[in-house]
Amino acid sequence: MKPLRIAFLQANFRSSFPEKIPAIARVARPGKQMRLEDYEFNHRLLLSLARQAKAKGADIVVGSESYLDGWSFARGSLPRIALAVGDRPVDDLRRAARELRLWMCIAFMEKTKRTIYNSALLISSSGKIAGHYRKTHETKDVLKKMPYKLGDDLPVFNTPWGKIGILICHDRWYPENARTLRVKGAELILNPTATAVFNPCHKYHDIHRCTQRALAYANGLFWASCNSANHGGHSILIGPDGSVIAEARPTQQVLIADLDLKKYSRYDFISNLRPKLYQFRQEKAGVG
Repeated sequence: MKPLRIAFLQANFRSSFPEKIPAIARVARPGKQMRLEDYEFNHRLLLSLARQAKAKGADIVVGSESYLDGWSFARGSLPRIALAVGDRPVDDLRRAARELRLWMCIAFMEKTKRTIYNSALLISSSGKIAGHYRKTHETKDVLKKMPYKLGDDLPVFNTPWGKIGILICHDRWYPENARTLRVKGAELILNPTATAVFNPCHKYHDIHRCTQRALAYANGLFWASCNSANHGGHSILIGPDGSVIAEARPTQQVLIADLDLKKYSRYDFISNLRPKLYQFRQEKAGVG
């Protein structure tokens, strides 16, 4: 993997998410309901932070999950906030990537003719769509309140720095996801997210942080999770040796970090795999 400079666009988006952790709610100040001007504010804020990142020398930026509504998690909001890949905000992002000569990984709720997905696009510095990923895992509780369809593929995408994979928020809890992407050649996983578990105030913060570091180490890759400030911030970049390279504050920030694989050791678990041992079947594991 060639060296690159990555930027996390940790924005304090406007949101109506009912945050239960007081320390985060005081910073985020969620509203009761999202208005059209709030969606536009979030879109312009993301573009502004991308320009700041480019001014700091970033090669690629990654934003948080469902940026347009700040992951408001409001029942019935999907038809209003979902975007088709050809809609104006996506065109704005592609134009900005081309003008800034910047790669961008941006996540949003995506609508097609038949359904809605929780998606992320990888946009190249020429403004072309270099990657398209749809979230593959979600909690049952979320899907009851925000019914969208899950994706069924774990692709990797070619970039000037090597192959990159994308996982969205809850996807990161499943080690099979990261391992699949690594076996396909990914050396960096981008993880747009919106959740308070990144913040030290959350009761599962320690085990969550441990899990991310373990996934990076066990797969010998860089792990880049960008959380939104309105969900507690603390975006994190982890090296292939499991070390924390950079971590954001809880508030809005453009976090810049340099990735150079030569500076980090990594154990080659992949060449030692024995695939025939790993034929996972739910009925044998006592699941379902």
